[in-house]
Amino acid sequence: MHQKATNTIQYFLYARKSSESDERQIQSIDDQVHTMQGVANDLGLNVVGIFTESKSAKEPHSRPVFEEMIARLTAGEANGIVTWKIDRLSRNPIDSATIQWMLQQNTLKAIQTIGRVYYPDDNTLILSVESSMANQYIRDLSRNVKPDFAVARHMARRNIIKSITYTLLYDTHRYM
Repeated sequence: MHQKATNTIQYFLYARKSSESDERQIQSIDDQVHTMQGVANDLGLNVVGIFTESKSAKEPHSRPVFEEMIARLTAGEANGIVTWKIDRLSRNPIDSATIQWMLQQNTLKAIQTIGRVYYPDDNTLILSVESSMANQYIRDLSRNVKPDFAVARHMARRNIIKSITYTLLYDTHRYM
């Protein structure tokens, strides 16, 4: 891993959780902010703004706070992002492409996560794979939930039919 001069980079810290209930969240927003502020302090990173939101990143252009951060990065107010994981920034290919493009164009000088830092001259394959994995996770989650509803509906129909059948065959004395 190569070292870059991070003292010239001004960072926005971005923390997000999906809009699901708190008990289903792995890492709360407050925990993400606290942890990433610690990472920034340890690494001597200059954080000039903190952005937090409780929104799913599944659909592009659906997070106003994320969109504001992107606009402010484009305007040059900062040129780095500190975030828990890449999947906090995006779980869809459009927003992922925006982030990757900003890195390749040097609008973003660095993205610092818990496990690594991404730079403009890095191989984009790693960022692409990690972003694609985040997108696939959402797609799989959506696909895996739909069959559960279908199974529940099927089981309910089956139980109703069993109940009616039992009543008609074995419990007819109540209705005579």
